[in-house]
Order: sequence, then structure tokens, then C-alpha cells
Amino acid sequence: MVLLDMGVLGLLRRVSPAVPGASWLHPVPLLQLPPWVAAALWGGGGAMVLGHLLRKLAPGPRYWSVWILLGAVLLTAAALGIGRNGWSPAGVTAMLEVNGAWGLCTAALLRRFGVQR
Repeated sequence: MVLLDMGVLGLLRRVSPAVPGASWLHPVPLLQLPPWVAAALWGGGGAMVLGHLLRKLAPGPRYWSVWILLGAVLLTAAALGIGRNGWSPAGVTAMLEVNGAWGLCTAALLRRFGVQR
């Protein structure tokens, strides 16, 4: 998922240079881990929690839209709450888009590999 996030962020930076880049070399203040490790941990934890909460959703448009919206909003809110660098409108927009893509891909992986209902 970290590769997906970086790919989406790279595409966004090609479209709009105003999108801030990721600083993947500086430790995250909470755990003092490299950001790519912290992103993998947060992404995995978020997938487990949301997978459990949303396991009863039937496949269809509602399933995909709920995953995209919750992924975008919850992960972005967590990142803004933990981050130390503040935020900018372009940065928040990029985070919402990247985390929405995370929600879509997580939903696809969970649907593909058969999460228990």
C-alpha cells in the first residue's frame, strides 16, 4: 500500500506542482520510525479496523463509496492529528486523494481475498 500511496502522490505532483512532496526520510514524531514504516503500520491497522466494521456491507456502489470516503477522511484526520508540520490546503487535498485511493485499493484487496462476513 505504501507503493500505491507513493504512486498516487507522484501522479498528483505531475498534475499540480503545488502538491507537497512526501518527506520519507525524517522520523515520525510519535514513534520515531521512518515515515514509510509508520505509513505501513497505520495503513494495516486502519484496514483491520475498517475491515471489521464494514464486513457486512454488500458489494455494490455503497461498499466502494463508503471505503473511499472513510479511508480519505479517517486516515487524513489521523495524519493531521499526528503530524507536526501543520498543513496547507494543497497538502490536505493531496492527503484526501491519496487516502481515498488507499480506501479503494484496500476494499478491492479485501473483496478479492474474501474477507469473512
